[in-house]
Amino acid sequence: MMKRATILLLSLFFAFIVLLIFTVQEWQREEQAEWMPKVEFQGDALSDAEKNDIKEAVMGEIIPYKLEYDHINISVKKNNGYYEIEVFCFSDECEYPDVYDFSYDGNLVLNGYILEAIPPSERAKAISVALQNEGSCEFGVCKRLGRGDTLSKKNSSRNRSEILCGEDDA
Repeated sequence: MMKRATILLLSLFFAFIVLLIFTVQEWQREEQAEWMPKVEFQGDALSDAEKNDIKEAVMGEIIPYKLEYDHINISVKKNNGYYEIEVFCFSDECEYPDVYDFSYDGNLVLNGYILEAIPPSERAKAISVALQNEGSCEFGVCKRLGRGDTLSKKNSSRNRSEILCGEDDA
């Protein structure tokens, strides 16, 4: 009788553990699905297979800084056997997007990037550090930022280097 009770308790315990593991895995899948950003494609027409390949490659290379992207726009242009890809990554927390420039021929190559999707508190810290660093000011980074000038939707017609490198208005 005691043996049966022990076997029954052990069976129930193992069943409970299996159920607990399954539940935790399901919660993790749901959490992962919740934070996946909305991804849209623009530009040249692509097959579903091409979109999936490009999306998978791009998602493995973009890295947000202390935030999660809410929306990703992938612009693709076919060019002599490879794709030119621009990726704009937006976060609801930030005024500015991160922008990545890739080429893809089966292998994804990062050609350049501009990381501006930074939470406002982190952006303020970075600007403060740059303003205190004499080397940055000599390089021209602080000339415009010190006057409260930044690249935004309001002055997007101005070249980024004009703002950051202190070139005179023409």
